[in-house]
Amino acid sequence: MLPEKLIPFIKTGLNNNITIITGLAGSGKSSVVKGILTVLKNRDFVQVALSGRAASRLTEITGQEGTTIHRTLGFPKGPENKQKFEFHDENRLDKDIYILDEISTVYLTKIHRQAARSAIVTESIKVRNGEQLTDKEWVGTEIRGELQDLVLQCYSDKTNTYHRIIEAFKAYQKKEDFNIMETQIIVPVKNRGDACTTKLNIAIQDIVNPRQGQHVQEIYRDGTRFELRVGDKVINRQNNYKATPYIYNGNMGILRYFDWDEELEEDVMVVDFKAIGFVRIPKKYWGAIDLAYAITVHSDQGSEHDNVIFGLDFASYSLLTRELVYTGITRARKRCELIAQTSALRIRK
Repeated sequence: MLPEKLIPFIKTGLNNNITIITGLAGSGKSSVVKGILTVLKNRDFVQVALSGRAASRLTEITGQEGTTIHRTLGFPKGPENKQKFEFHDENRLDKDIYILDEISTVYLTKIHRQAARSAIVTESIKVRNGEQLTDKEWVGTEIRGELQDLVLQCYSDKTNTYHRIIEAFKAYQKKEDFNIMETQIIVPVKNRGDACTTKLNIAIQDIVNPRQGQHVQEIYRDGTRFELRVGDKVINRQNNYKATPYIYNGNMGILRYFDWDEELEEDVMVVDFKAIGFVRIPKKYWGAIDLAYAITVHSDQGSEHDNVIFGLDFASYSLLTRELVYTGITRARKRCELIAQTSALRIRK
């Protein structure tokens, strides 16, 4: 059921040839698009985004296939036309409706993803506006918002970050409604410092999916060895149109089993991707599959999860911007645990 306050914006979209919709995270942009498509359900349309993950997110939200701009325009057309588009000025697309995601102007200011009593909303807006979330020397733990949906853990020593993230994750794992696909650790960097995705993924993997006789594939990447085990939460790192069905950079799912494909005469990895289903990935593309218990804020942009554990410390100093903090907090639908070295959380003007 769409919020009643979004109906005027849906009508605006229906009554104009071109409508630009922008607003804060969670304000209802995607819901407006879904409403427009519901009314115009018999019209031929295409919804596209700059990245594969954003296109996949469109599919999750609207229930209709999303794709990248490049793929929609047929790039590349083929080996004989390398670097050329199939569709152009003289061979135009023939759709009735074109939806372009993230070209950020109707402007939406009312937050609908979380209730107005949510600290996820109020604190993220403070960050967006350049306001500090803590005093300069404050350390401790505090739960904010009437819904108590933002937990702030602050400390002075960055060596706390890794261990506090692990403990926060273990607390979620003990809950009866724990869902690994809806519990996401996000941090700024992949390979620097103790609280990077590489180290966190290896630690969380041993907690959630310890090695106990299941099929295991060893992977070497960026000088690091790790394992992909049946049952792991994984992420695809590149658009793959050879997979069946095809998958985008940023799609996440559970590795279900390994198999032999007689037609390809090659080993395949079978992953149950969210909003896509079971996908067979040939072995030559396994290098693009990574563990996804912890991912970077950049990789998670455009996604959302029920529960987010967001870690920050000075190991990622150059990335500590208000935009990164805002993006990290707003990935959470229901609860965000912000685990941060106080000096790293402080917004740089």
